[in-house]
Amino acid sequence: MLSKLKNKSSGFTLLEILLVIGIIAILAGIVIVAINPSKQLATVRNTQRKSDLKQIYNAITQYYIDNSSFPSTISTTTLNEVCNTGAVSNTSTSTSGANCATAGLANLSVLVPTYLVSIPTDPTGTSSLLSFIPTAYAATTATGTGYKVGVNTAKQVLISAPLAELGVRVVVGNVPTTVASTLGNGLVAHYKMNDNADSYVVVDSKGSNNGTSIRKTNVVTASGKISTALTFNGSNDKISLNSNFGLGGQKKMSVSLWLNGIPLAGFKGIFTNTTDNVVDLVIGYDVSNIYFSTENGDGYIASGVVNRAGWHHLVATKSDTEVRMYYDGVEVGNSPQPNTTIIPSENFILGLDRSVAGRYYQGSMDDVRIYDRALTPNEITQLYNGEAGTEAE
Repeated sequence: MLSKLKNKSSGFTLLEILLVIGIIAILAGIVIVAINPSKQLATVRNTQRKSDLKQIYNAITQYYIDNSSFPSTISTTTLNEVCNTGAVSNTSTSTSGANCATAGLANLSVLVPTYLVSIPTDPTGTSSLLSFIPTAYAATTATGTGYKVGVNTAKQVLISAPLAELGVRVVVGNVPTTVASTLGNGLVAHYKMNDNADSYVVVDSKGSNNGTSIRKTNVVTASGKISTALTFNGSNDKISLNSNFGLGGQKKMSVSLWLNGIPLAGFKGIFTNTTDNVVDLVIGYDVSNIYFSTENGDGYIASGVVNRAGWHHLVATKSDTEVRMYYDGVEVGNSPQPNTTIIPSENFILGLDRSVAGRYYQGSMDDVRIYDRALTPNEITQLYNGEAGTEAE
C-alpha cells in the first residue's frame, strides 16, 4: 500500500506541465492586450514595416548588382511614395508607368517577380499617403503603398515608413528628418500660428508679410494641429495679412491650412480679400458644405457633408484654367476658371468672408500657407499626411 501511494505522488506528467504553460501563456496574452491593446498592435505594425522596408531594400540592392543601375523611377533628389504596381501589373507597361507617374509615385514593378513577390504595403492596409487619383486612370487605378523610396548622391538607398506609430522612425539608410520636397517652391507666406505674445503680430515665417490680429495672440492661442494655433470667436476676430504677396495680375495661387471648428449654423468665412464687392477668392464652410468662390460666386464649389470633429486640412487652388478644392487630402470639387485675375491693390484676410457682412470664422486655425502657383495633388497629400507634424518650410 505504501508503495502505491509513493507512485501516485511522484510528480506532474509532461502533458500536465504543457497544459499549465499553455494556460499561463494565454492569460499573459490577455493581460498584455487588456493593459494597452492599441500600443501592442502598433508595435506589431511597426515590426511589419521594418520587415517590408528590408525586403524593398534587398530587392533594390540586388537589382543594382545585376544591372549596374537603380530602377529608373527612383528619384535621386527626393523620396517619393512607392506605387502599388501590383494593382495594375496586368495592364500594359506604358499604362502602368503613366498611371504611377501621373500620381507622382515611384513605380517599382521592375522588381516583381524576380526580386520581390509583390510590392509591400503599409500594414494599415490603406493608401494613406495618396488620396487623389486622376479620373483618366480610374480603370487602372494606382495607389500608394505608404512607403517612400529614393537614392542619394552617394548611391545609397533610402527608404522610409512615414506612417510608423508610437513616435518610432522606421527607415533604411540616412533618411533626413525632413525629406526634401517641392513644397517650398512658390511659397510666398507661411503663418505657423505659433504666436503667443502680448502683441497683435502674426509672424510670416517665410518673409516679411506679418499679419495683424484683432486681439493679442496670447489671448487667442490654443492647442494646434502642429504646436499651437490661433482661435477665432465667430463675431469679430480676423487676421489681416497686409499683403497680396505679389499675386496681383495673375490667376494662379493656392491656400493651405488646418481647421478645427465647424459652425452649428450659418456660413463662416475662412479666407478672402479685403474688398466686399469684388472677390478674388473666398473660402468658407457651414454645417455641411465647403465653398470656394471667385468673383461674387463664379466658380462656386460645394463638397457635401463634412466631419465636424477634430482637425481637418483644407486646400484651395487656382490655375489659369480651373479651381479645385481639397478636404483632408481628397479632391472634393472643381470648376472651370472664370475671369478671376487677382487685383493688384488687394490684400487678404483670415477668418472672414467679406463678400457678405458678418461671416466670421469660429474655431482654431493652424499652419497657413499661401503659394503663387497651383499645388499638385501629390503635394497636397504630402501636406496632409507625409509632411504632417513638421511645419517645415
